[in-house]
Amino acid sequence: MEQRRIVLFIALSMAILIGWSNVIMPRLFPPPPKADKVAEAADEAAQQNAGQDEVPADAMTPANIAAAGAVAAVEPPAAVPAGEAPVAAPVTGVPKHPLETVQLGSLDPASPFFLSVKLTTEGAAVTWIELNDKRYPEFGRRGTPLKILGADPLATVKTFGMRSSDVDKQLKPEFLDTVNWEIVPDSKTDHAVEFRIVSPDGALEFTKRYELAELTAEQLKTPGIRDTLADGYDLTLTVTVKNLSQVEKTVTYVLQGPVGIPLEDPTNSTKWRDVRMAFLEDDGAADPRHMRTREVVAERDKDTPEIWRRPLKYIGVDNKYFAALIQPLGDQLKARTVESAQPVVITEHRTHKDYSDVSVELTSPALKLPPGGSISNGFEMFAGPKKKELLAAMSATSIVFDNEGSGFFLFLWNLFQVETIAEFMLWLLKSLHSLGVGYGIAIIMLTAVVRGAMFPLSKKQVANMEKMKKLQPELQALQKKYAQQPEQFVQAQRELFRKHQYHPAQGCLPVFVQMPIFVGLYWALNTSLDLRMAKFLWIDSLASPDALFNLPFTVPFFEWTQFNLLPILTIVLFVAQQKLTMPPPTTEEQAMQYKVMNFMMIFMGAMFYRVPAGLCLYFIASSLWGIIERWLLSRHKETPTAANGGTELIIPASESARISKNDDQPKPKSGLALLWGNLQDAADREKGSGGGTLRNSAKESPRKPKKR
Repeated sequence: MEQRRIVLFIALSMAILIGWSNVIMPRLFPPPPKADKVAEAADEAAQQNAGQDEVPADAMTPANIAAAGAVAAVEPPAAVPAGEAPVAAPVTGVPKHPLETVQLGSLDPASPFFLSVKLTTEGAAVTWIELNDKRYPEFGRRGTPLKILGADPLATVKTFGMRSSDVDKQLKPEFLDTVNWEIVPDSKTDHAVEFRIVSPDGALEFTKRYELAELTAEQLKTPGIRDTLADGYDLTLTVTVKNLSQVEKTVTYVLQGPVGIPLEDPTNSTKWRDVRMAFLEDDGAADPRHMRTREVVAERDKDTPEIWRRPLKYIGVDNKYFAALIQPLGDQLKARTVESAQPVVITEHRTHKDYSDVSVELTSPALKLPPGGSISNGFEMFAGPKKKELLAAMSATSIVFDNEGSGFFLFLWNLFQVETIAEFMLWLLKSLHSLGVGYGIAIIMLTAVVRGAMFPLSKKQVANMEKMKKLQPELQALQKKYAQQPEQFVQAQRELFRKHQYHPAQGCLPVFVQMPIFVGLYWALNTSLDLRMAKFLWIDSLASPDALFNLPFTVPFFEWTQFNLLPILTIVLFVAQQKLTMPPPTTEEQAMQYKVMNFMMIFMGAMFYRVPAGLCLYFIASSLWGIIERWLLSRHKETPTAANGGTELIIPASESARISKNDDQPKPKSGLALLWGNLQDAADREKGSGGGTLRNSAKESPRKPKKR
């Protein structure tokens, strides 16, 4: 009972207190009158805007503009000078459009599109771009479409995101590339869409229109259209800025370049991401340039980013096989669309700077907009494979072989015509593949074609080496005779070479002639997009190391995590071929040179350990061809003879003809016995015996040819 009384007393006291404060006190002691600043500001703004045209209703949305008749609390505007148009009253409010996604193109290879583009209203930007060509799956994941853009999950910005200081300061803490834009009604189709947004003060309207190329029925029926039609990989962006106010406006904006080019087998590759650009010369020619990822990161760390102000032909980012390049539309020599550009780091890799994601930012010129005026800038972005036929329209073919250089490298590149040779090798490889064989067999066939074409040179090289072997005893005698007289030894050596018509340069000439072919073939196989994800035996991709199995540990210093068999076989065959072709050492200096060469072979093995399996396959086939070719040429120049019922060393035909016809010539053995004896003789000769021994004979005495 006592508790009920206490609760009733408290409730009654609160009711009396509230009534006294809100009813009785205001009546007894009313507050002094105060100026209504909000009403005054609203009335003055209404008077200034009287008679002016209103902003069209379809240019702004209710989420962006206050409701009709509602005006925000603002300070009274400054007086308008005589002769100038009054400024429209600003309105407040960050745009509140919904977050939506838009799909352009299709992932269906049978559709009239090469690309599938996902866009978002957040910043009206590109989320990702995928290729629907089944030849280009994601690396290491067959059947998964390749994201040529948007593959960086850590990126905080998106391709074609935009910022403008004139509007961003009104959107704080948001920006134009973080706030949601509106999808313009009735603008969305399967190949195009339009976004727009109005600044909070109602003075500026930004519009972005995306359009994807759509193939015609005739184009779809054209064989190889995906490798020749660059338009199928183009995404066009049109940026329009409109002045909705009654005074002139000057606007600039910054457009984000390609973001999220994927890395291709980063642990085994020697190329990751590069910033690519080409500047326009006065005559319209393109001047290509590039910047490595580590250079972009280094300049960012030094806070000295490079800024390019020359007219652009194209700019973007590429990896080993794919590229995303932006081309400003219009005559950039007369009317610039991009005033300046600079590289930026999107996400930095902690341990490997080369793995970092880099991009570019494009800054527009200052756009002067009269009241009610607008300016549109067009950009075309190529997002596709690095094929010369596709990049020719953008004058970007130089990025296919990455041949940009200077000095001696550029001199050798042009001297040997490496690009021309590489293109021919790629054409030949594709032609062999078109016969219905896989690329692994096609590489072996290509090796046979190349080595077969160089057979005359190889034959001369072998003959020159054989002649040098025969001169070894006489050279050794001259070295002993003139051991203390080096100048006279050189003179005597020249006389010896002249007497036997031996020219040392003849041994180097075939190598010199083969060098351009080798370099061109190396670039062809190392950059061939067709070898990417091409299977052969246990090899999952001929464009990557064969990776027979994963190592249970990481090799120190080299950081190898996989066991690659093909590079080891390549070096073993290189050493074997060297042993067969090089004459035995006759001096200590020569022996030391051979040891150094063997060490270099091991060093080459370390360098070759991560080269693409397609290259190793070519080297293995080429080495086997060279060994067999060497053996066949040696057998062709020699004839079998026998003495005392045995099989004699095979003697060169030129020397055999000088043997007396009256000497006994027993019938040589045949079959396996002859083959085995010949192989033993060849082994002895390669060991540097200088002469042969009788095999399977009663007397083990050598039979020497008569001297001249």
